[in-house]
Amino acid sequence: SSDLLLLRALRIVKLLRIARLVKLVKLMHHIKEFRKIFFLLSTSLRTLFWTLLSVLLVIYIFAVLFAQSASAHLLDRGVENWDDPDQSLHENFGTVKSSIYSLYLAITGGRSWYEFMDGIFRLGFFYAAVFLVYISFTFFGVLNIVTSVFVECAMHSTQCNREILIEEKKNFEQGHMRHMHNIFQEIDIDRSGSMTFEELKSWLVSSVALQEYLRALDLNPTDTLTLFELLDEDGSGEIGLQEFCHGCLRLRAEARAFDLHCLINEHRK
Repeated sequence: SSDLLLLRALRIVKLLRIARLVKLVKLMHHIKEFRKIFFLLSTSLRTLFWTLLSVLLVIYIFAVLFAQSASAHLLDRGVENWDDPDQSLHENFGTVKSSIYSLYLAITGGRSWYEFMDGIFRLGFFYAAVFLVYISFTFFGVLNIVTSVFVECAMHSTQCNREILIEEKKNFEQGHMRHMHNIFQEIDIDRSGSMTFEELKSWLVSSVALQEYLRALDLNPTDTLTLFELLDEDGSGEIGLQEFCHGCLRLRAEARAFDLHCLINEHRK
């Protein structure tokens, strides 16, 4: 009976662990960053497969070359005449399988590529140069291309996902609103909750940071009157906090959008 009770207790512990894991998965589902990461990982599996296949193809080509050369060299030397470099060459490049494994370790950091040089130098200077070309080609070429492919795949997946696009736009707008709120508080010196034309004009003259920010939004900070009229939607002669923040957000676009709003403003007159 004691064994039965122990078995039941172990089952209960396992069920509690499973329930905790399910709870953790549900919690991660509501965390936006984890959702984005897992989405990008799932959409990159196909790219990962073809990337690994391409890398293995490059490794295989060089592995066959080194395995054939190493086998011919060791056969000519004879087993009884092998020294430490020959033994290392046999262990690392004696077969195609061991050669693939060694070349894979050399580019992934499993072993330093310099450790293989003593054995490869026995094959001659040409094969030592080929090995250096392989290291340079894979490290500076193939692996960087692989990284760029994954980045491009992630960016494309992000652009094609509606939820991520909406979330990124929302985060950008929230950051923009916070930034414009801080700028409004700096311009509103008298803390009246509204901005007059004189306050905006004096601040644009004195604040280089605000001028640069407006230029980043493709707005012309030198035409203060037009900018003020565009932000003053109700035509009250004063700009409130919401008018300022939403107005700058509305005008955030390319230069042609600013020109379009200028034409609309002229039409209203």
